[in-house]
Amino acid sequence: RCGTGLRSRFGPRRALDRPVEFMSSDFDFGGAVPPWGRSAAEYEAFFALSDVAPSARILDCGGGPSSFAAEWSRNGRYVVAVDPIYRFSARDFLAEFDSTATRMLAGMRKARDRFKWDYYGSPEDVVQHRRDVLTAFIADFQAATRSGRYVSACLPELPFLSESFDLVLCSHLLFLYSAEFGSEMHLSFLREMLRIGREVRVFPLLDMDGKPSAHLEDTIQALRVSTHVELVPLSFEFRSGDSKMLRLTHQRKERTCILRRPLRTSAGAQDGTAPPDHVEGKLPVASAQPEPVALPCDPGLCRTAAKGEDEDIVVRACR
Repeated sequence: RCGTGLRSRFGPRRALDRPVEFMSSDFDFGGAVPPWGRSAAEYEAFFALSDVAPSARILDCGGGPSSFAAEWSRNGRYVVAVDPIYRFSARDFLAEFDSTATRMLAGMRKARDRFKWDYYGSPEDVVQHRRDVLTAFIADFQAATRSGRYVSACLPELPFLSESFDLVLCSHLLFLYSAEFGSEMHLSFLREMLRIGREVRVFPLLDMDGKPSAHLEDTIQALRVSTHVELVPLSFEFRSGDSKMLRLTHQRKERTCILRRPLRTSAGAQDGTAPPDHVEGKLPVASAQPEPVALPCDPGLCRTAAKGEDEDIVVRACR
C-alpha cells in the first residue's frame, strides 16, 4: 500500500525476503523513500535515451518531483509520470524539500569519497540542482494537472492498459532502496512495468550504501524466464561503480507463418475458362495448388494478407 505522507509514498519499511547487511546510516530516512527529483539531462545520461524514437510513448514510473516529464513534454515528446505523491500539492513539495535536502547533504558529506564529483561539483551543488529541478517540476505540475501528465497511483497496480507505453523508466527507486523493498516487491513492481511497457529501464543498481543490491541477482534470474535482460554500461557515473542500468524487453516468441498461394488460370486460357487440369467441383491438382509453405513470421506481410492486397497470398496464419 502507498504511504500516507509525502516521504513515505511507498509505505513504511517492509520485512525483507532475506537478510540484508546494513552497512551504514549515511542516508537514513526512517524507512521512507524521499522525494528527490532529477532533471531531463540526468535522465538522458543514466538511461541512455539517445536511441529513443521521437514518437515513443514514455512513462516515468516513481520519478517523484523530477522535471523529466516537464522538459521532454515541452519539446514535443509524449511523457506521463506516475507516483502516489502527485496527490499532494505544490506547497507540500516545497515544505518537504528543506528537510530532505538537509539529510541528503549530510549523507553526501559523510560519504563524499563514494562519489565522483566531475558532473555535479560538490554536495552543495547537488542540493542546488535539486532545488532547480523542483522549481521546474512544480511549474509544470500546477499547469499540467488537467492534461493527465501526472497520475497519482502506486505500484504494483498502475491504472494503465497493457503495453500502453513504448518505454517505462524507473529512476532512483528499485535496488537503490533495497532495505525498504524486498525481493518479492522488486519483482512485482518490475512485472507491472513490463505489463504496461514494451521496454523497461532501471537505474541505479546499487543500494544506498553504494553496494550491489542484494535483490538484483535474484530478480534478474526470475525475470529471465520470460524477459530479455541486459546490464547496459553507461558513461554516467556519480556514485563510484554505479555505471550500469538494467534494460528489460519482452522475449520475442518465434512464430511461423503458413502461406498458401491462390489457384491461377493457365497462361493460355484467355477466355476465362478453367484450365484443362481443373475438374468441376473438385480441388485443382497439386501443380495448380502448391502445399502450404512455412515462412518466418513477417508482421508486414501478415497485415497485407489480411487486407487482401497481395494476390500471391490467400491464407496466412501466424502460430
